[in-house]
Amino acid sequence: MRNINKQVIKWVLIGVVVRLVLSFLINSPFDFFNILALSKSVADTCSLVDGFFALKRHGLEVQLYGKIFYQLTAVCLKTLEKARILEIQYLFDNKPFQDASLYLSKLFRWGPPLYQLISIKMLQLLFDGVFIFFFYKIAKIVKSDSAIKIIKFWSVTPFLMIVPYAVFQSDFLMLTSMLAGVYFWIKATEEIDKKPITINTILTFVFFALGAIIKQVPMLLIPLAIISFTKNIKTFVFHSLSALFFYVLFSQPWDKDTSLMKQYFMMSRESTAILNFQLNSTSIFILLYIFLIIVTILKKQTIFKNKLAPIYISTLLLSIIFISEDSTFLFPQFNIWILPFLALLTLVKKEYGLLFIAPIFGFIKRAMVGIDLSGLLRPTFGYGFYNILEYKDIVRGLFNPDLYGLFITSAMIVAYICLVVLLLGSLFSIKKITDFKILERFNLDLNKITALILIVYSSLFIFDFIIMTRLVLIPSKTYQLTKQKIILSTKPLEAVVDNSIGKTINGIEVKIEKNDISYVDSTVFRILDQNNNIITSQKISDFLFPVAPDNYQVILKKPIKDKKFKIQIYKDKGFNTISVFEGIFVGDIYGQTIYDNPPKEEIIKILFPKQIFEIKLRGQYEPYQMLNGVRYHINQKPIFFKIYFSIIGILIIFIITLYLLEKKHKV
Repeated sequence: MRNINKQVIKWVLIGVVVRLVLSFLINSPFDFFNILALSKSVADTCSLVDGFFALKRHGLEVQLYGKIFYQLTAVCLKTLEKARILEIQYLFDNKPFQDASLYLSKLFRWGPPLYQLISIKMLQLLFDGVFIFFFYKIAKIVKSDSAIKIIKFWSVTPFLMIVPYAVFQSDFLMLTSMLAGVYFWIKATEEIDKKPITINTILTFVFFALGAIIKQVPMLLIPLAIISFTKNIKTFVFHSLSALFFYVLFSQPWDKDTSLMKQYFMMSRESTAILNFQLNSTSIFILLYIFLIIVTILKKQTIFKNKLAPIYISTLLLSIIFISEDSTFLFPQFNIWILPFLALLTLVKKEYGLLFIAPIFGFIKRAMVGIDLSGLLRPTFGYGFYNILEYKDIVRGLFNPDLYGLFITSAMIVAYICLVVLLLGSLFSIKKITDFKILERFNLDLNKITALILIVYSSLFIFDFIIMTRLVLIPSKTYQLTKQKIILSTKPLEAVVDNSIGKTINGIEVKIEKNDISYVDSTVFRILDQNNNIITSQKISDFLFPVAPDNYQVILKKPIKDKKFKIQIYKDKGFNTISVFEGIFVGDIYGQTIYDNPPKEEIIKILFPKQIFEIKLRGQYEPYQMLNGVRYHINQKPIFFKIYFSIIGILIIFIITLYLLEKKHKV
């Protein structure tokens, strides 16, 4: 027993250390700052309204979550203000709140320093503590002697860390509440025959209601829990009223934000996206959910004689959601919802381990079209990780990236359908399904799954890091586009690059559009050295250019390191109408925020003999530049980082001590 406790402590501490390190390394400012702006609004005005409409004024589409999430974050901000780590009035502003029309005027341009971002993320560490407590408690019920595998899974699985510590989304708190609700649901089903109304049944609804207020998913479990607890009309009414009471209580209907929450939380495009997948104008999700309700009612005795039925039902519901969800809105954070339930089921039966492929496919799809890998290294490693490319921009000259997305989505849905079949087989003891020999051959226990997830993620990250650091946006003066188009012809449009700073150039980016395609033709991108010798020349088919004005990236066949060179853009045969855009320089502005403003010695100069047009260069981001970015953030608050890294060091020493004691005990 003592050895098991030491193992638990050791792996929990490993998980804490990994999260502290990642809190320093990764951020997703767009999502994080949206949530932080709304939390600041709650801290300043006790309302979401001013923050919400300030975000709207910045042209951002805002997805609201339950107000309680922003309130908890606001409490965190107030606590940090008391500790003198930050001042709320200066988050995204240079003055205290006075006029709603000027509120959050510096959003994204005047964000918090890195040490403040790290401090705010420690709130997620508290949520993580509650999460692992219930995760481990359920694992002890499922398979007591293998529960340590759950701690290991939580400790090093990257997907469970990115959402809370980089994106700072509400999904993790919702999942924590959902997991707690499932724990009390399991406990309640064990005693339901003796006591139909217990503290466990009430706590089930407390946590499901709390999760449903943060994000609606746990709300769908409430009817299923009520069915499982119902013995007669009296218990049905009591449990229904209990669930309703806690939901209304947590939704705070007395608050002035109520109408805003109804419109932008309950009825937002993201919230209703689950209904978009239809068959003959009927929502597939509603059909499947009604089927699940009916099956639960008709087969209640069969289902709930298995004490783990709440885990099976929760996983079944989540699988139905993923099958029905509009893939446009299937964001990376959604994929973590099912991870703890799959981990628990893998303790029961190893065959479930293979179906981790479903959420992994979901993550890969979003990561490979977005900036969810090395793009998360901003702002810690400096300006280079802002404005990084998406893979669709890199591969569109080779194949249609939409086909890639369709393939991944199809594979993911097939995996979830297999999971639904396997879950139904387990619930109803259908041996032809549960004894599926092909799945047995894989023999994937949870430790192997954890290692495979870590290997897959690390491999993807390293691959992404190598590609993206070769193609960072080289800082130059900022353009302002005019309304004037420049139609390309066989006469070259020219830009002269002064690369005396010695950058390695690997790509060209130009704002371009195709206006008319009447024949097969290409646009030539040619690079010449100072003596007008051709360094490289590439033809791009006119069919590949966007219809509407957009940035198009030309990945060069060979890197350019010349101190001075020319870029020429012209039509090959003179057919078709292809336009680039005239621009003017806007002073000496190089970045968009305090995070992506580079040192002046790293600015590349682009000169135009005739017409100025928007053209940018992409090239290598060097290790010394990344270290300069890290050094910049540490120098903002050295004492904070000394304490922070000392805590990490002490925890590592403690982990090593536990490991040595464990090894000594075995000897």
